Parts: sequence; C-alpha cells; structure tokens
Amino acid sequence: MLLSINQLKFDYDNRQKSPLIDIPEWHVKQGEHVFLHGPSGAGKSTLLNLLGGILLPSSGDIVLNGNTLNTMSAKQRDRFRAKNLAYVFQQFNLIPYLSAKDNIELAVFLAKKAGHKTTGLESAVDVLASLNIPDALWTKPAEKLSIGQQQRVAIARAMINQPSLMILDEPTSSLDERNRDSFLQLLLQRLQHTSTTVIFVSHDQRLASFFPQVIALNDINQGGV
Repeated sequence: MLLSINQLKFDYDNRQKSPLIDIPEWHVKQGEHVFLHGPSGAGKSTLLNLLGGILLPSSGDIVLNGNTLNTMSAKQRDRFRAKNLAYVFQQFNLIPYLSAKDNIELAVFLAKKAGHKTTGLESAVDVLASLNIPDALWTKPAEKLSIGQQQRVAIARAMINQPSLMILDEPTSSLDERNRDSFLQLLLQRLQHTSTTVIFVSHDQRLASFFPQVIALNDINQGGV
C-alpha cells in the first residue's frame, strides 16, 4: 500500500466538533490513478498539503511509502518530498526566468541533494521530447511559453525523478476542452508504464472518465460540515 490514512483530522482553527478534514480511513495502492473530486471549499487542497507534509494533522497518521509523515521533523519532510513526491499545480510554479530545460534540471538537482539516486533517470531533454515539446522551446524562459507549453513542462518536471506519488491540483482548470483532453491523454499515456501513483484533484467531474478510480471527497471525509 503506497498511501494509508488513519483517523486523520485537521482544521485551521482547531475546532473540536467539525474539523475541515476528518478521514477515518483511506488507502491507495502503488500505481493507482485516482481522480478525487469535490466542490470548492471542501478541503481538497488542504488534504493535498497534508499528504505532502506541508501541513501536519491535528491527530491521526499519514503513512506514505512506509513512512509516517507526521512523526518526521520539518527537515526530514522536506527531504522526503524531494525524493518521493511530485506536484503539478494550476499555476505550474515554474521559475519564470529559467528555461524549460533548466526548470527540469533544477528538480533533478534538488532531488539529488536530498539523497535521491538519479542513476538511470531520463534526461531532461528525453522527457521534454516524450511530451512532444519542440526542441526550439527547450531553452526559452518559461514565462515566454504558452499556457499549454508551460503545463507540459510542469509535467516533465514532475516526472523526471520518477516519484512514488504525483499530486495534481486542478491542473487543467485554465485549459479549453480540447487542450484539457489532450493534456490528460498525454499525461496518462506517459505514466502508463511507470509505478507512479497519481492523485488528480479537481471540481470538474467531466474528467472522471479518464481515471479507473473515482472518489468523491465527501465520501471519505466526514468533516467540512
């Protein structure tokens, strides 16, 4: 089991009766691709921050890849994220003045600094090519790329270190329908032969058809009332 949540509770103001997150139990197997949906304000991004160790639960445990995140120090969680997790956000969070290639190579550098073994990983240019990003764009600053191109670079950066878990937080919300579907097809095709677990979060239930496992946050979360 890649992810196990047990008696997880969290709230920003430490309410006792109705915390924002109250998940008695949730498990995700290695290699599963999960679509997690819920309305705005339901706690989706908060849950993702808990899964990444950015926030700590008020109570309960989050076990990821055999490691209990809430018992780690802040430094240990930082190193664990660099070695095991990858994120794709709605705003991409690319460094605007770095090229597409440099944004990806920076992720490799940070993972290596955290102790991740980079032997056998694909090169930045291999991943860029596999995502159909023209080589003429590899050295352009990220801020000069189109929204769709930036999104592909964000995927390449997330995939380069072969993470155990990839978290995607509303990554298609700024795309039109054609580019959204193309993005999802390309992402899932690229991940098809990897063991990376995917948790894709969105309020748009039209995307559910792309995923073999679909979960409503309200079905696992008793909080937020």
